[in-house]
Amino acid sequence: MSININGVLINCHFFSVDEIEFNIDPKEVKSKYEANAVFEFMKNLSKILDKESILTGENSPEYPLVTVNPDGTLIISVC
Repeated sequence: MSININGVLINCHFFSVDEIEFNIDPKEVKSKYEANAVFEFMKNLSKILDKESILTGENSPEYPLVTVNPDGTLIISVC
């Protein structure tokens, strides 16, 4: 499944019953407008599922870049 949010294509993969993976092409995030759209998507998803949503680099789940809590709190990791 793919979702287009403000020009950013978000692809959805259902690899297991416990995890949903979404991926984006960083080249499509060209401005604060697109970045905010991705973060708002993550916030809404976290609220609906009452789970954290985590943005990582490809194949790096142990190194979160951004985490969104179910209450909408955005945590940006400093590397």
